[in-house]
Amino acid sequence: MMMMTISDNNHENDLTDIINNLNEEKITLSLLLYRNHNQHHITKLFNYLKSMNIVLKMLTIERINIINTKSYHSIKLSMNNKLTEFDINEIFKSHILLSSIVNLLCECLLKALRCDDCIRLLLKKKLFAPLYTVLFAMIARIISCLSKLVLYFDNKYSILTSQITVSSGCR
Repeated sequence: MMMMTISDNNHENDLTDIINNLNEEKITLSLLLYRNHNQHHITKLFNYLKSMNIVLKMLTIERINIINTKSYHSIKLSMNNKLTEFDINEIFKSHILLSSIVNLLCECLLKALRCDDCIRLLLKKKLFAPLYTVLFAMIARIISCLSKLVLYFDNKYSILTSQITVSSGCR
């Protein structure tokens, strides 16, 4: 049986740091999109950035924290041998929430990687180098934060899936 100590303050502090860093980058991205919209709005890069910004807006701090606490309680609940029907429904709801946030994070990560590829090509042309250098650094930080969040929530998803498998095998 796989056990994970989720309540460690170290993990929770890391998660809040990651979420805060992602939120700062999201604000910076919105500002850069707003200020450079007139000149660059037609480019493929800015279309990717806009779509990534839309997905990032869905990833609010409150939503991530709600999913984190619900998944924490579901993992604790799933370790109980005697589960009621209400408990099983709550576990499956958390399972669906974890699956959806992992999918959303992966979608945003894919868009960020596409932006990264576009910026690399544009930096080779040496046009608007200061803007693209700033965007390149910002996208790198966003990719880093998203990767850490994907690993964190995918780990929780795996734990909950294994607990569901174990508890359904006992019945």
